[in-house]
Parts: sequence; C-alpha cells; structure tokens
Amino acid sequence: FDGKLQVVVVTREHESERHPERRLLTISVVNRQGKNDGRVDELCFFQCGFKVSSDDKENWILPYPEVKRANRQPSDEEEVIRLLYRNRLTFGVGHGCSAEWIEGRPSLVSQIWTDCLPRYETPATSADLFTADGKPIRVSMRKLSGLDASDNGEEEIDLLVSSYSEWIRDLKDLDGRKDLDGSKVPVPEDLKETAKILIQKCELCRDRIQRGIDFLNKTTTVSETAREAFKLANKAMLIAQLRSSRDTRTPSWENGQLVYDKPIENPDPSAPHAWKGYWRAFQIAFLLMSIPGICMSDDDEKGMDEREIVDLIWFPTGGGKTEAYLGLTAFTIFFNRLSGRDPGGADVLMRYTLRLLTAQQFQRAAMLFCAMEHLRKQPEWHERLGNKPFRLGMWVGGDATPNKRASARSALSSLQRNPDSENPFVLLKCPWCGAKFGPGQGDAGAGGGRGRGRRSRQGQNVYGYKSLRRPGRPDTVAFRCDDHACEFGDHPVSPKDPLPIIIIDEDLYDETPNLIIGTVDKFAMLAWKPEARALFGIGSDGRHIGLPPSLIIQDDLHLISGPLGSMVGAYETVIEELCIQEIDGKIIRPKIVASTATISRAEDQVRALYARDDVMLFPPSGLEASDSFFARE
Repeated sequence: FDGKLQVVVVTREHESERHPERRLLTISVVNRQGKNDGRVDELCFFQCGFKVSSDDKENWILPYPEVKRANRQPSDEEEVIRLLYRNRLTFGVGHGCSAEWIEGRPSLVSQIWTDCLPRYETPATSADLFTADGKPIRVSMRKLSGLDASDNGEEEIDLLVSSYSEWIRDLKDLDGRKDLDGSKVPVPEDLKETAKILIQKCELCRDRIQRGIDFLNKTTTVSETAREAFKLANKAMLIAQLRSSRDTRTPSWENGQLVYDKPIENPDPSAPHAWKGYWRAFQIAFLLMSIPGICMSDDDEKGMDEREIVDLIWFPTGGGKTEAYLGLTAFTIFFNRLSGRDPGGADVLMRYTLRLLTAQQFQRAAMLFCAMEHLRKQPEWHERLGNKPFRLGMWVGGDATPNKRASARSALSSLQRNPDSENPFVLLKCPWCGAKFGPGQGDAGAGGGRGRGRRSRQGQNVYGYKSLRRPGRPDTVAFRCDDHACEFGDHPVSPKDPLPIIIIDEDLYDETPNLIIGTVDKFAMLAWKPEARALFGIGSDGRHIGLPPSLIIQDDLHLISGPLGSMVGAYETVIEELCIQEIDGKIIRPKIVASTATISRAEDQVRALYARDDVMLFPPSGLEASDSFFARE
C-alpha cells in the first residue's frame, strides 16, 4: 500500500536445553500514515491480519515458552494446571488480537495466524464409563432399592470400584501411560512430584467410596438404618426419574367435567427400563463416599473426620451434579427419620446464588419429594417413617414467591380475575402427574365449585393453586392437583393432603420443611425475622425444640466471590453456629457440600467462606485434563 503499512519483526534469543537455537518472534503490522486533519477513520485499515508459515518441518513453530515461577511447590495449583494441560500447547500470544493455529496435540505447528474474533470448540465430555473390554459401567437404582429379587446391585458397585482402582494403577506409570489416542504421554521430570500428589488424591477418593460401601455392610444398628435409608433414597430417585417428563397434561371441560389430553403415566419401578433409573458413575460414587460423614456412628472416628471435609462436586454443566446432591439429600432425610433424629428445624439447607436457578432446581426437587411422600404412605414404611409428611420449602425474596399468606391469597385472586396477572407460585405443572397448573385459557367450565379447577366466582379457572382453610390457623394457599386420579389430587369427596411443597415464608416458619431451597441473600433475613429461628430447630422462647440442619448444600460455589463472598462468609459463621449439635460433649458441625462447573483456588475460597481447611474436589483429576475416570472427553 505504497508504504502505508509496515511489517515489524522483533526477534530475541530464547534458548532452552531442548532447543538451544530457539528465538522468540514478535510480529506486528503497523499503520505508518499518522494523523491528518482529523480524518482518522479514512486512514484506518480494517480486517487486517497476517499468517506465519513454514514448509520446512525442521523449522516449524515451537510452543510458546512457559513462565518459570520461583519457589514452585509440587502441590501449587499452577503446577497442577501445568501437568493437566501439558499437552494443550500454546504457540503464540496475540497483542490486540488473538493468535490461532490448527487444533490438535502436535508439539510443532506449521502455521499460525491472527484472528480478531477467535473461536474455540469445547470438546464434549461424557460421563458414560466402560471397562477395558467395552462393558458399560452403570449402576441400577432399581437393584440398589431392593426391587430385583435376584440382584441387589453389589456387583455393579464392585465393578465401578475395581475399574476405578485399575485406572489409578495405570496412572502410576508416569513414564509410559497411554493417552486416549494411544500415544505415550510421559510426565515431565519436574512434574512427577505433582503427579504423585494427584494420584494420592484419587486413592483417597477410592478409599472413601470403599469406606461407604463397608459402612453399609456392617451389622451395627446405625449401618442397618443407613442401609434402609440407602434403599429408600434409591427408590425415591428411581420413581422421580421414571416420572420425569417435559410434557404437560392440558385440562379442558367436556359436559361439565374436567378432562385431560393425556392419561396419567404410572410407571412400575420394579420393571427394568432401557435408559431411565441408572446412576451416572460419579453420582453413586459421591453418594457412597458421603454416607459415613452423614451417619456419624459413635464407633466411627473417620466418619467424624469426614464430617469436617467440604466436598466440592466439580463437573461440567449438564453433567448431573443436581442429581448427585439430591440423592444425598434424600438419604440424609430418610436416615434422620428412621434413626429418630427428628429435627425441630430443616434436615437440609440448599442455597443458590440466582433466583432463576433456584426456581429451576426447586421444580426438580419437587418431583423427588412427591416420590418420598409416596413411599412414606406405603403400608410397609408408614409405621417407620411416621405421620409427619416430607416437605420441600422455597425461601426466596418476595419478588419471586409470596412471603406472606395475605400476599398469596391476593395473587391467587388476581389470577382468577385476570390470567395475565403475575404468577408468583413457581410450579406450572403437577410434579407427580404433569397436570397443568396456573390460569386456564378460554376454559368453559361450570360455575361455582370452591375453586377446584372449575370457574371461580371471579370468572377464571386457576388450576393447582387452592385456598386452604385450616381450623385454628390462618387460611393459606397450597398446591393441589385438579386431577382427582392423581395421588395428590383435590378429590371433592375424600380430600387428600396437598402437595408436600411450601413457598410462603409464614408457612415455612410454622411447618418447617425437611429441605429448604433458597438464595444466599435470603439468609440475611435471619437478622430481621425472629421467626426464621424455626428453620434451625429453635422455638419462639429461644430454646432448641429439635436438632438443627445436618447438611448444607451450596450450588455454583464459584459465584460467591468478591463483595458477595465477603458478605456470605460473615453470615456463614452464624449459620454454622446455629447448625452445631453437641452430643455427649462432642461438637458436631454440619456437613457441607458444594458444586461448581468451574473454579480455581477452591481451598482458598472454602477457607474464606466456611473457615474449614479440608476440601476435596470430586472427582479428583487424573494426570490429563481430558480424563478423570468419571468424566472423559
């Protein structure tokens, strides 16, 4: 362009032992026109770029040199990242742009070019596992729940643990372990100590899983109770998974009768299913390793130690983290009920950082609690599990759900008058049968009817949300399915219990649910709402009326950082104090479980939030970022 552009190349020596003649190049394209009468735009060049290439394989481009840190320790996170990503090489760094090259795992590249809008295709991650001979590794909820008379699922558990042990043994071959593509990937000499530390973490994880299995197989009273809770948790998760469906059953009126466009599906949990009713390997492994820390038998000191560990589920988005900690939630609640540890407050606190996430996970948990209630009512379990329903509660701000009964009744009246009114009731369909909840469109039902799915006196059908009269207590709004055939249906002759779901704050304080799902900011209300003490088993007189929550679950831990993290950390001190139990002179703190899809410096963050030093990332990484056994690219 007549000297308007200039290619500037700066070259400097950058020797190394492997490449003594290596040089580091910085290449730039410079606009040499300068400014002229303010015509800046006219003097600019757009969509510029350049490519550096070599046809000579002896002179291909080498990886960009690493920054050598002083005082490196094998356990440093930077060293772990160097090890895990040692085959993800960088060949150039952009200045005001991005550097691109052909993807893959070569140690040299022939071309590198600039790109002002870079892109990267994230490899798919699979949680499906197979043995060396190609046999799938999957664990049946049906078998573990005792519904298969010929198979209790032990062989599937043993296959999982033995395959994990074999995988760990392969890791120890630091000089010749084969990568997924079959090539040898030796660990560099300066990273071998780091590799040994990672292998030890994998062995610790395997040992904790085996400890959970051994604990369930003991003949002690606590272990027998844990086995029953384990079976019930598996059965509840199985029923919830079999009944999960995205389809909504739409109601309509025919000859004055309410009918639905689809029948209720009642799958038989004892019948095998092709793809539903199976744990992903990391989910059942996490549940097994967590059991001793939840049960804490008097003769199990390691269980007491594991209670102090903050277990952080680290798995890609969509990989099934929610099911992993919902399974642990079900086990904890069943175990507490069966062992007589009836909390005066909640069994489990589950926190999210965003209200939208809270609403999504609440609907998934609602299905599980319907399954738990279904099991409680069965004749073989009713005496052991008692008359008190299993309940799920949502504790968020008033913009998302009604905090007062009066607000709930007012919102219901608004929906009955105008279907376009704001709907604060969260559930849009029955979690058990899939029947539509909320205002109907263009319904032609009969008049009257106490709001049971028929057109109310205000003129609009509202399904699923019902005014509930309670003698001696204020009226409230509850969830009741309008399909009489549903187990949680609003039958006009023999009324059934409402769905075991509470979203109104005042009802939460009066009838504390077993699981409370809320946002971290809502817990600031502890300082302003004395009634909230009920969530921790504390009565109005300030005395404990039962045990406090024994399990705290925090989703998306990586989001609790910066100013929010500082504020949450201050409240965590109070929340833990409210959850502490003192049994026979022993101080027992709640078990803490967190989950995330992306995090760094997890130990520092957990220490700052919870003042706990023991953190276990699960699943622990192997020696390559692409393979942690439980998840593989």
